[in-house]
Amino acid sequence: MDHLTGKLIIDYLSPLKKERVQRKLSKQRNRRNKRK
Repeated sequence: MDHLTGKLIIDYLSPLKKERVQRKLSKQRNRRNKRK
């Protein structure tokens, strides 16, 4: 239900983990964009 209040799972992580997750997601996004 937290997503309804604007909270994401990432919001509960420490700043270091948050940065790691965002970097991982951006890498995946870049790979997906290169295929097109």
